[in-house]
Amino acid sequence: MPARKFDPRKFRAARQEANKTQAAVAAELGNVKETAVAKWERDDTKPHPEMLPQLAEIVGLPLDALAPREGLRNLADLRCDAGLYLKDTIKVLQKVSPKTLTSSAVHKAEKKSRKLSEKYVEPLAKAYGVDVDVLLAAQERTWGNNVPDPATTSTERQDVPRTLSEKMRYLVDHTYGGGKLPPSDAEIARTINVTAGAVVISETGVQELRSGRGDDRPTPPEILDGLEAAYNAPEGFFHPDRESVVHDLAAALETAAKLRGVKIAARGGDGALSGSFLKVVEGLLDQIEEGNLPGISSDELD
Repeated sequence: MPARKFDPRKFRAARQEANKTQAAVAAELGNVKETAVAKWERDDTKPHPEMLPQLAEIVGLPLDALAPREGLRNLADLRCDAGLYLKDTIKVLQKVSPKTLTSSAVHKAEKKSRKLSEKYVEPLAKAYGVDVDVLLAAQERTWGNNVPDPATTSTERQDVPRTLSEKMRYLVDHTYGGGKLPPSDAEIARTINVTAGAVVISETGVQELRSGRGDDRPTPPEILDGLEAAYNAPEGFFHPDRESVVHDLAAALETAAKLRGVKIAARGGDGALSGSFLKVVEGLLDQIEEGNLPGISSDELD
């Protein structure tokens, strides 16, 4: 399979930027020792591919930035990108076969011994966060058949971000790259407090927002304004009553990507372009001309 290539230097830089020790990363993972994290950073060993999604989340990097992959995914790749070990698939199989005690059905399919039973396809696709046809295409590639990806995944076709944590993740995933790291929780807290002119949030408070623990309660407007400053987001992006700004930014990123041939996974709505959308596009194109498109180096635009 086209294994992801873990970048130890980028991981170390992101960990330090997030103000997290090797011990803290190990504690968040919960099943490794600090010495293992140190070995990853020295490139003595590699983390299990199933760990990579959680590692990326811990240090605040998109998975493709921390561990890029070339080529299309097979069955094992889909499972690993979902952060699932073989043993984790047992519960998925049990949804349709309660008496199942092993992951042999998945293991055999990944090892080209026996293709997945039809009854397992849909629940596994859901667990992996992809559409059924994407999973079936991955299975064909596992068995040596060179087939293209038929469609984007369910996750990739979701609407633009709705909750506060989703918007934070969206900006990290879509406006950072080319060696540019997103702001750390401590940096975000400082920016919010400076913007508000008072201490209104701590680093721990930012962590709670990013984790989604604050999605079920209103967030003070001064914190929302500070988040926009921290992420250099358009005015109103984090405000729940300004959803048009979110849609327009997503559409603008997609348009800018097409114009410059930059691959940015952005989603937008259909229909006529609003005035605010056109302003965002004009602003982005101005930044492109100056080599300042968020998350993309000027060298990539030459």
